[in-house]
Amino acid sequence: MELKKAEKRDLRKLKKIYLEAFPKAERKPFWLMKQKALQGKMELLSIQEKGEPVGLAFMVLYQDLALLDYFAIAHAYRGKKIGSKALELLKERYHKQRFLLEIEQVDKAASNNAERIRRKQFYLKNGLHETGIQVSVFQVPMELLTDGRPLTFEEYYGIYLTSIGPVFARQIKRLP
Repeated sequence: MELKKAEKRDLRKLKKIYLEAFPKAERKPFWLMKQKALQGKMELLSIQEKGEPVGLAFMVLYQDLALLDYFAIAHAYRGKKIGSKALELLKERYHKQRFLLEIEQVDKAASNNAERIRRKQFYLKNGLHETGIQVSVFQVPMELLTDGRPLTFEEYYGIYLTSIGPVFARQIKRLP
């Protein structure tokens, strides 16, 4: 398996994985992420098996922070430890930066609560840690996980304000 910057020829497959993996309410426009990648504020990474994209990792970069904004493995490749291997490669790639991500909060009333629990267990099993910071991202309640290094809400908010822009940053709120 290999982790590499997405090339133009990979984008169609990566967009398909992206659209299948994330609900519309949680997606940023794909064109915007490509634009931010060209500006050096994001990295669009392709997770490849035998030269073919089987997953994606979209990173937002700001100061010493690396936010795993989107991470998905194509359905046909799930359950084969590709996600764990890719996450390890990501943590190695960004080892000089504080590595963080957002996940949907566990919520017994949510129709996909079992999926949320599995997702959180996956990240905790793979070395990420709870921060205790709860946020609303585009009106979706999320919690922040990190590589264990300290993080404040203000630093996290700075990622959106500086890298993505104030229009999107206004959609980020800290929850009690």
